[in-house]
Amino acid sequence: MDMFIEDGVQENKFLKIMIKKNVFIIISLFVFLMLCFLCFDNFFKPVKKFGLMSSKGDLVPINMYNRGNNEFVLVFDKEIDMGIYQVLIIIPSQKIIGLPEGGKNSYIELSNKFLYQKRKAKQFTLIGTAYFEKNEIFNVEFENQNEIRFESSLPSLKNYGKNFVLKWEK
Repeated sequence: MDMFIEDGVQENKFLKIMIKKNVFIIISLFVFLMLCFLCFDNFFKPVKKFGLMSSKGDLVPINMYNRGNNEFVLVFDKEIDMGIYQVLIIIPSQKIIGLPEGGKNSYIELSNKFLYQKRKAKQFTLIGTAYFEKNEIFNVEFENQNEIRFESSLPSLKNYGKNFVLKWEK
């Protein structure tokens, strides 16, 4: 009979140890995931309604993501080779368009539902600065907080036209 009591006590100790280990593993995974999201990189959701219309009336295939604080990331479709202009940072409140540090390699699109931004992409170079030999996006006009007009001499956009309007809903 003593044997059964000892087995029950050992069973209880084993269960307590297993519960502690499982709780520790779950808490550790949760902390690790939180650190990944908070410290390393960012995920952004797409803007619901947007469009880049050319002067010919054609829609240019793009994706647009909200970076927060009225900042947006414009990603041209992979079918259009935009070179260094494949990804643009837009801050309408400050009337800024720029190229992210690291270019298109600083972002990873996850099935058009999320945009993953690497840490270095938080910095960018303004279009129109001395960094560029030739500005291929020019005459940029910020009509309001959700409309931008510009001209482009990029070869990949010539089929669409020269003048473009980007509009989105907040």
